[in-house]
Amino acid sequence: MKHKKNRFSKKNSSASKLKINIGRFALVYLILMGAFFLLIGLKPIQDVIDLNGIYTKGVVIVTSAVLEAIGIHCTYQGSIIRLPSISLDPHL
Repeated sequence: MKHKKNRFSKKNSSASKLKINIGRFALVYLILMGAFFLLIGLKPIQDVIDLNGIYTKGVVIVTSAVLEAIGIHCTYQGSIIRLPSISLDPHL
């Protein structure tokens, strides 16, 4: 009987550790996201670092990588993604 009791207590212990780890992750995530949004919202930091340009460049790179992964050939220059296989202009 004691052996079964110990097994159940170990399962409960690991479940509570998992809940604590998930809670800790959520708390750290929220704190870091709050700090990030505070930093990008401060005008002096916006004057020093062009966060909008960095964000736009990241979105273009990730989008073109996803398009390439699904088989759509594309190139990008700056913030413009060129899709030669999908064109609305008949002269291209």
